[in-house]
Amino acid sequence: MLTEAAVALNLDLQCSLLIGDRLSDLQAGAAASVACLFHVLSGHGQSARESVLHWQHQASRPLPELHLLDNLDSFPLKLLNQSERTER
Repeated sequence: MLTEAAVALNLDLQCSLLIGDRLSDLQAGAAASVACLFHVLSGHGQSARESVLHWQHQASRPLPELHLLDNLDSFPLKLLNQSERTER
């Protein structure tokens, strides 16, 4: 689904980020070669955090950069500014 959306919207997933509250969200992002993943504790995040950490430490291949957020208010906005600079 992510790769289909990327084609339809002309997105470069290798320069994109994905925010999710479930392990399956992050796994989909990793499978689609999304550059940076964020797991947030809101929604299903509390119950999924342990499985996310297990997946991160037990991965058989290198994973995209993974950040753990308590909430979206703690999102590092500087990452958005960095991507804007690299596109210019």
